[in-house]
Amino acid sequence: MHQWTAAQAVWDASTLLVTGLAAWLGEWEERTVAFGMVVVIAAAGVFANSRDWQDVQLGELIVGIIYLIALFWVALRSDRLWPLWTAAFQVVGVAVFLARMADPKIGAWAWVFWSWLILVVVAVGTWQHRNDLRAARPSPSPSL
Repeated sequence: MHQWTAAQAVWDASTLLVTGLAAWLGEWEERTVAFGMVVVIAAAGVFANSRDWQDVQLGELIVGIIYLIALFWVALRSDRLWPLWTAAFQVVGVAVFLARMADPKIGAWAWVFWSWLILVVVAVGTWQHRNDLRAARPSPSPSL
């Protein structure tokens, strides 16, 4: 059985926080990307090679490629810039998986950095969009 580490607990809590923020304050882009991240985490757990955690996780690679396609779809349909960043970071994450297949000396956690950047971009994109909506709202007229 795989043990849950403190780093995984921080990741899971951060993901839940950002997903909640996206569900509460976000539009379809934020919700889709954040929900996709939760699905990726769940699917990676289901398809993980639990016999050898240091081995290349082909199940996670396939899930990562599917998530990359979803991120590109969001980026192409959205009129905002931040979804392009999430897709770009996921491209690098998938490239790290492929590099690990070519060179096993690359650490199994080398892709984690790019996942954190996606999480940060979703949080910032959600918050910024909410602020943009507030700024666009007409201010109440003063009563005379």
